[in-house]
Amino acid sequence: QNSASGFSRKKVRISFREWSQDGIEATEIASFPFIEPLFLGSNGLTGVFQLTNEKKKRFVEVGIQEEQAWITYGPQFKIGKSVSGLIAGTVGHFQGAPWAGPYFSLSAPVSKNVTFSTFHWPGAFPWEPRDWKNDGVDNPERLLKGYIGGAQVDVGPVGISYSVQEFLDDPWNELPGISYTANLRGNFSIKGSATWNNNADRWMLYVGLTWKPYR
Repeated sequence: QNSASGFSRKKVRISFREWSQDGIEATEIASFPFIEPLFLGSNGLTGVFQLTNEKKKRFVEVGIQEEQAWITYGPQFKIGKSVSGLIAGTVGHFQGAPWAGPYFSLSAPVSKNVTFSTFHWPGAFPWEPRDWKNDGVDNPERLLKGYIGGAQVDVGPVGISYSVQEFLDDPWNELPGISYTANLRGNFSIKGSATWNNNADRWMLYVGLTWKPYR
């Protein structure tokens, strides 16, 4: 990941020194989807590691999965006292193909127990990932691109979402879903979700365990 992110070893050391001086906070140590995470429609065990720096409002996420990995880095921001957002850059690989793109998210409370959030995540590839390269179909696109974005309303522990996905020469895909998050002992929580994949005409299931050392 160091070479993909374009950081030299010296720059990485400086970055971590700055973070330790400003007060680093691990906000989400691990999230493990056991059955088919939504991102790019791949499946398998996934680990996600998130860090935030409250003083300089920076965010880092590293994700590792059987067929893909990614790193996201960028500044967090506030609009007023309650609306929070993130603008970041992302690099990664999927089935042997590197990709890069921006990431944007926004979250706003609607009432005491209701929150609205939205995210947008486009990316581009220099060549097609393995399954698309070997599908026997020529991709007519000049720019090999992908996009996933959507919105979610959380009412307490229940989330109702609607996303759309456009990936390479696949048709646009509508992805409505529902999720439930339950707090466990300590700083652990478990989340389950079901998302309807319109292109595949089937449900995609997700089960994730998260540990947050700070609350």
